[in-house]
Amino acid sequence: MEKEHVPDDKNFVIPPEEMPAIHNEVFTSSDPNFWDYVRQKDITKNSGIEPNNFHSFIIKESLDNAADFQERNRIDGVIIVHSTRNRDSFKISVRNSNPNNIPVFTNLIETFNFKRAHSSKSNQYCVTRGAQGDAIKKMSTMGYALDNKWNEPLIIQHNKKVERIYLDINRKQGKITPSKFEETNTIEDTDTEIVITMPPINDDYDYNAFKRLCKEYTLFNTHLSYRFHFNEYGNNSTIEFNACHPIAKEYDNPNSIYCYSETEFGDLLNDIYAQKMSVYDALNKTRFRELRQRGRFDHLKNITLEQLTPEITTKIYHDLNDSMLPMSKLSVPYDTKYCKRKQALIDRYQQIKPASLKIDIEKAVYKKAEGIYEGDYIRFPFIFEVLAIPIIDGSKKWKIIGGVNYSTSVNNIRYFQGQYTNTYQWTYAETGQVLQASDIIQIIRKSETGEDIGDEANIPLGKQRQQCVIIVHLVAPRIEYQSYGKSFLTLQPFQSDIAKTIEEVVSRIPLKSRYNPSSIKHPSVTECLREFLKKRWEDVRQNPAILDPKSEDYDAMTQSTVWYNLRKQYLLSIEEKYGMTVIKENTREDVTSKISTICENDLEGHPKREQLGIFASPRAAMYVDGSWHNVDIDKLPSLAKKGTDVVFMEKRGVLEIVKYIGDIYGLAFVNTQGHFAEYPKDLIREIIENGGNVAILTDFDCAGIHIAEKVISDVVGEELFIYDDTRVFELLCFLYLAMNFVKATGFKMC
Repeated sequence: MEKEHVPDDKNFVIPPEEMPAIHNEVFTSSDPNFWDYVRQKDITKNSGIEPNNFHSFIIKESLDNAADFQERNRIDGVIIVHSTRNRDSFKISVRNSNPNNIPVFTNLIETFNFKRAHSSKSNQYCVTRGAQGDAIKKMSTMGYALDNKWNEPLIIQHNKKVERIYLDINRKQGKITPSKFEETNTIEDTDTEIVITMPPINDDYDYNAFKRLCKEYTLFNTHLSYRFHFNEYGNNSTIEFNACHPIAKEYDNPNSIYCYSETEFGDLLNDIYAQKMSVYDALNKTRFRELRQRGRFDHLKNITLEQLTPEITTKIYHDLNDSMLPMSKLSVPYDTKYCKRKQALIDRYQQIKPASLKIDIEKAVYKKAEGIYEGDYIRFPFIFEVLAIPIIDGSKKWKIIGGVNYSTSVNNIRYFQGQYTNTYQWTYAETGQVLQASDIIQIIRKSETGEDIGDEANIPLGKQRQQCVIIVHLVAPRIEYQSYGKSFLTLQPFQSDIAKTIEEVVSRIPLKSRYNPSSIKHPSVTECLREFLKKRWEDVRQNPAILDPKSEDYDAMTQSTVWYNLRKQYLLSIEEKYGMTVIKENTREDVTSKISTICENDLEGHPKREQLGIFASPRAAMYVDGSWHNVDIDKLPSLAKKGTDVVFMEKRGVLEIVKYIGDIYGLAFVNTQGHFAEYPKDLIREIIENGGNVAILTDFDCAGIHIAEKVISDVVGEELFIYDDTRVFELLCFLYLAMNFVKATGFKMC
């Protein structure tokens, strides 16, 4: 066998054409993050947001930051959005309240340092919206990415000053630097407002998507108020969404060691910019619940972040873990009662839905699942809620709106879209068959049939459910996203609970073959109450004398008075008209509990209940046989029989002085505490019908005379003067007793 020839090193010469072309190769040396801010394709690759949705990304992130701030500081102010669409530009501004002038944007130089991340949210695991707290930098360069000649400043108003940030983008050197900070210190406003001017939105479809996102964003934030001003080529429109309820007083949103692996905990401490800060302050400022144990971790006040070693960090991690049990339930900023959360979501969706879409709220289905995710060292609670509202008309397809931690995005359906065909796996309740799906539509289809039916296969008519609006919402302190723009989730911790909850909701949706839309469309009790209070508020604003005790128009109410009028004017007529029961066992309590909430959240100007002249305490009380009784609708028949001679009077203080007369002569007293509400008038009717006598004692002035005249007119009219001889004699005897009472009190009698 002939040997292979191997040239020796000395004689071997590389042919010119095989020599490496050292001088012809090109190597890049720019900052790899530079293009992620300035080039459309890189922004899309990094964030999952297409260029035509850059404007929507900006409004979403701005709303996220505003909502987080107001929620964290329990501020009930309105979040205000202005958008102005012109042919040459598109301006977006988002304003949130900061009445206590809490410092924000305390270090704008670092915030706009494109060489380092500067975030107040990074590496923290609590329920929060928005990107990783650093989105404002990407927002500031998106205009340039759309138009390389764009150089409009980002304007930030905060803490009584306005700052304008101009960026210098040097493509040659691959650098982004703030070229100029302009500051104005002449305003008195403490609100925070972000203003960004972008290249125009030319496509109407993209603009409508922007407006739709603004509306859908409010859906999960039923505890916050929003006002959107849209200016489109000079045409103005405003949409306002009042909070359905205040932020829950007991709402708590802490960080916890149980959301971290040991490595992640070390990364959190190592990544904090101010390394001279104590470990205690670092953990306290990042809201670790474990530090709330008084005195237990005070020794961490003497250790700075720069003094930490891996061994010390590990010990702190395990000490925190051992100090208390993990959270077993997640706190939420709304009322946790099923009926109230369901109704709040329905009310908000009715506000934002397209006018052409008709839905059947009577047959809406709501389900909330509360779960616990458990890993090696990681354990945290989460909530997944689903609301399904049958569609009557306006769409032949299921409509899905997804939200995560009270936020949504232009690609909200992608939140729950898995990467694999078996992203979701669960056991079908009826048959025990294991099903799998890649997205919510597949979960719905397979929940209808109970089988792993393909996307193209037809569902048997007898198993088809009526198409619905499906609202799905996940709340968890630890959410992993697959992109910066938070368009895709890592679903593994939640997939089984999501699938099983949707299956249960689907099982309760009416079958398509048997579905009949709710034909009886009567106003709900809440809608009637809202209408009553709205009218009352209009009356009060048109005639403030209603609230003036010295006025002839004075007309105070109690919460019981509201119930009485609502029952009489609205609910009884609904029952008669529709032949159904509206007034149920707890209806009265439900109505009175909602009065303050509707006043403060649904009425223009957000008045307090008292501003409508509605008071919590009874406005009439009856004293008889040494005890007091509230005068309300349920007690009128029994109260009318407690005294044959009853004196109605205004001032309780005087009554307390002379009530002994009643004890001596067997009189009963009713204290109205001002002008008569409906219940005392009805009590007078009952007393007269039972053969009793009534006297009204008031101040001898115009207001007092008016009280007596109005009661006579409203209650008995002309019949007051038509008595037989026996009735006249009884009345005179009663008036004789009353005159003795007048002498004792100094009152004048009408």
